[in-house]
Amino acid sequence: EGTFTARDDIKALLPFENRAEEANRRAREGKPDAVARLFKEILSERDDIDIAYTSLAALYKDSGRLGDALAVLGLGREKLPQNYDIFLASVSFLLAAGRHADVVRLFETTNLPQRETDPEIWNSLGVARAGLGDLAGARSAYERALTLDPDYPAARANLGTLGLILFF
Repeated sequence: EGTFTARDDIKALLPFENRAEEANRRAREGKPDAVARLFKEILSERDDIDIAYTSLAALYKDSGRLGDALAVLGLGREKLPQNYDIFLASVSFLLAAGRHADVVRLFETTNLPQRETDPEIWNSLGVARAGLGDLAGARSAYERALTLDPDYPAARANLGTLGLILFF
């Protein structure tokens, strides 16, 4: 994958993680512009801090700036293409934006090991496929989610809803 250097040592990463956590605490105080600046500072110094991408994107989304949130996550995916947290946030925000085709494309072009164990990924793919009118694809994705976790409530509910649609 890559060579471990002093830059990757926990002692080098911890200050950035701590600053991101502090920014998240400040975000709860209701100062989104100041907090956004903090996350941007972190990313300008170190563009491989995943929590800075996901937190800045969440801040933008919560401020009604979904397009900006998606742009930040796109940058995060470019820099950290195998990062699971950035991937999940991207899928969630794309679904919120109704960009179902982009979710399917992202799923098809990102091969994460978590696909083999996380039902949320498959449930989200099912939602995207259903949004595109691909009901067979949606059913398959929901069923895959349930093979990974037979009690996963979102996939159970979505599969049930799909069954009602197909029944009527």
